[in-house]
Amino acid sequence: PDNPTTDFQTVWNNVYETLVKLDPKTRAHIPNIAESWAVSSDGKTWTFRIRKGVQFQGEYGELTADDVKFSLDLFLKMGNHPIVFDLKQRVTEIKVTDPYTVQITLASPYVTFLNDTSSTQFGTGIYSKKYVDSVGQEAAARKPIGSGPFKFVEHKKGSSVTLEAVPQHWRLLPDYQTLNVRLIPEPATRLAALLS
Repeated sequence: PDNPTTDFQTVWNNVYETLVKLDPKTRAHIPNIAESWAVSSDGKTWTFRIRKGVQFQGEYGELTADDVKFSLDLFLKMGNHPIVFDLKQRVTEIKVTDPYTVQITLASPYVTFLNDTSSTQFGTGIYSKKYVDSVGQEAAARKPIGSGPFKFVEHKKGSSVTLEAVPQHWRLLPDYQTLNVRLIPEPATRLAALLS
């Protein structure tokens, strides 16, 4: 799927999950889809151990190392955003070593590697390979399916995005059953809507 537009940033942040995430208080990297990771002594090889039992929304099964590799390969094929371009130059291999382990080899050590591959802002969420293969990249981008705590319901371009909570999510049970994000670009209109 293409890099998210402003409309879809809310979707990416709630429908997809990343290998690791940033702790909102400490800003330290903490486990997410990857329950653990290690880097080689030369700083070039990163090994991620994928959490077992994480399910994609719908009937698309368990998230595995194959989905991670597939998603990172797609990410590296994207447009010319500076982070994508930089990673294209640095990543030399993405290898699945077993169903729950992914190894990423870099040409040289890269200090912001975890940051750049753990942000849904740039499209580094994990996609279901089975889903994208079955419907195609364009259809999957229009109706995203991930492993996050909310599932996609509807997108009205330039107007709103509607999401629904995923029951029994592995990480988070949302406080809201339905999340409707209204997109109001004009500040005065946005303020009026908030006040009303």
